[in-house]
Parts: sequence; structure tokens; C-alpha cells
Amino acid sequence: DSDETMRVSVRKTLFAISSAALLPFAWHCVRGIPALVARRQELRPDYPYPQWSDLYILGVAVLFFVPMRYLLTRTVFYHLAHWILPGVAEKREWTTKIREDRVERWATVCFKFLYFVGITAFGMHLLKPTEWFPPELGGSGSTDRMFDEFPYDSVTPFMKEYYLIGVAYHTQSLVFHVVGPHRNDFAEMVLHHLCAIFLALFSYFCNFHRIGSLVLFVHDAADVAGYAVKASVDTKYTKMTLVIYACLLFVWAYTRFYVFPFLIIAKIGPGLEYVQAKWADSHPELVVPYNWKFFEGMLYILLVLHVYWYALFLYMGYMYSRTGVTKVKDHDCQAGLCESIITRLRS
Repeated sequence: DSDETMRVSVRKTLFAISSAALLPFAWHCVRGIPALVARRQELRPDYPYPQWSDLYILGVAVLFFVPMRYLLTRTVFYHLAHWILPGVAEKREWTTKIREDRVERWATVCFKFLYFVGITAFGMHLLKPTEWFPPELGGSGSTDRMFDEFPYDSVTPFMKEYYLIGVAYHTQSLVFHVVGPHRNDFAEMVLHHLCAIFLALFSYFCNFHRIGSLVLFVHDAADVAGYAVKASVDTKYTKMTLVIYACLLFVWAYTRFYVFPFLIIAKIGPGLEYVQAKWADSHPELVVPYNWKFFEGMLYILLVLHVYWYALFLYMGYMYSRTGVTKVKDHDCQAGLCESIITRLRS
């Protein structure tokens, strides 16, 4: 209706303004990176500092992801969806068109679930032995160690590939998101993908590998549960869906509202003070406080988006328990997930 259209328009406008407001700050950081990288390389020519040529890995990964996603979602997962999802006769509220939309969505969700399972397993294998991977995530280190050797951290094998594969995934997701049908959460997801891509590349070339790898890991781990729910919600396995949904609420709260803000973001300020004191007498130019503050601010933007989505989950459950209806249209990605699950609770 007109009110819903107006709300969506206002929300998209606000997100567009917010994104545009970040550009000057982002440019201020980006324009100084080449000189910063060159200076760090000059002081330690033996150190394998990130190179611009490393981006070829990103290009190769994107060229792999795009056709692989298209192929799997149009063949294997597409046919599997027709076999697993109930037919129109079983789901009386579905039309043939709605079922076809659900089939396509299920195929895409399966691709994303497969990616996040794989990248989370890779991240766990890579990070678990490190000194900065905390017990709260299954390691034996501490996030207090994230900046011990900055900016010349000891090299972790396959860290470069882990980083740039993550950037490639978000890049292909942004491409498919922009060229595909625009849902109610279009603006939020564009901002999310842009933040993720920029943060990953920015932290990569600033050599924030330790903190950056943890940011990637906690988000990937939570997305495993998220896409598991989305894969099961349209099937006939109601109990399994509700169990996974409960896991989703816990994993999101634990990784994105505990580990992310308190064990990762909170360490940036003390880390900056430590690194500034370490290099103050010899090479203070190696540390750019503005970059640290901007990086911290961008992480807080991601945190706000997580709070917004989680609040949407809880709000829809509250509204449905009070009134028996939800207030958000099903074509909204996050809202549609919640509404489908809440409907199952009702049944």
C-alpha cells in the first residue's frame, strides 16, 4: 500500500544519505594508504607486506564464484528444491508463481549455506592455533594479543587467501543483489556489502590481519545458522526449523553482540595506545590514528545493522504473539524469514 511504499522509500533514502556521508571519511583514509604501505615496506623490505598485486586472488575468486553460483542454483540446487519443497497442493497458500520463487530462493540459500560452512571450517582451521584466537571461539589465545607485533605481524599461512576469498564472496553477493529483484531490505544489504568489502580491503592493506580475521570469522559463523534456517523454513520439517531458529538466535547474540563488540571492537582503543607508544620514539608515521578510528567506526556501523536485524526478529515475534499478525511484508529478506518461522510456531 501507499504507507508501506512511503516507509520503504524513506528507509532507502536514509541509508543512501548515510552511505554518502561516509564517502569523504573513507576517501581521507584511502588516499593515504599507498604512502603508508610504501613507508612500511621501506623500513622492512624483507617483510612480506600486502601488495596491490595480491588482488589478482580476489579477481580469480570472483570469476570462480559468479559462474559457480549461477551453475549450482540453476541445476543441482534448483532440482533438489523441487524435490524437497512441498507442492502447491500441500501448501495451499502458495500459487505456482510463489512456489517457483521459493524454489529459486532455496537454491540460492543452499549455495550461501555451503559457502559459509566451508569458509567457517577454513577459518577455524587457520585461526585456532593462533595466539589471538580466544577461548570464547574455541581457541587458546587472547584478543589482547591482536596488536602485539603491529604493523609487522608474524605471517600466518593462507591468511591472504582467507581474506581475499571473503572479499570475493561479498563482491559477487553485491553483484547479484544489485542486478536481481530489489526487496525491501535492498538499501540495508547494499550498505552491509559495501561496508564488508571496504573494511576487508582496508584492513588487509593496513595489515590489520589479526583483528580483521576475527571479524570475518564471527560473521561467517553466525551466517551458517542464518542460512540453515532459511534453507529449512520452507520445507515440511517444522521441528528441525524451530531448533535451528533457536540456535540462530543464540549464535547471533553470542557472536555479534558479545564477541564482536566486547572482545574485538573494544580492543581497538587500547591497541592504538599500545602501538603508538611502541613506535613513538622511532617511527610514529607508521601509525595513523585516524585510520584506526575510522575502522572502529565502520565496525560499529556493522554492529548497528546487526542490532536492527535482530530487533526485527524479536519485534515480529512480539507483534505476532500480541495480535496474530506481522507488520512487515514477506518480500523483506529478514522479515520474510521471521514471518515464516512465526507462522510455523502458530501451526
